[in-house]
Parts: sequence; C-alpha cells; structure tokens
Amino acid sequence: MTSATTPDSQTKAIPKGYILGKELARGAFAVVHRGENAAGEPVAIKVLASERPQARERFLREIKVNQN
Repeated sequence: MTSATTPDSQTKAIPKGYILGKELARGAFAVVHRGENAAGEPVAIKVLASERPQARERFLREIKVNQN
C-alpha cells in the first residue's frame, strides 16, 4: 500500500493514519480504494475525483447518509 502522504492530487486529502491501497472502483465523481486505518483494519477510502460543484454536493450528501 502507498503512504497517505502520496503527493498525488487525489490522495492529498487522506486523513493522517490512513494508508491508501489499490484502486477498487472508479465512477464519474469518485474513486474507491482499499485502505487501512491506524489500527490496521481494512477500510474503503472514497476520494472525490471531480471539480464540479454538483459532485461535491453529491459526495457530501452521501457522507451524511452513511453517518446515519
């Protein structure tokens, strides 16, 4: 897996303590990667890959839905 400090523009927003791994899926608005949290547990990391305002709005809506 690559470090969370990878200079790639899509990965610079990965929170400290997470390790970004292999790309699992790619859509119109985001890319999903396999990853690990600070405890070494597997996680999915979704990275917004679009500059369009509606992409950001959709991404934030999805976060709210998943938090509930």
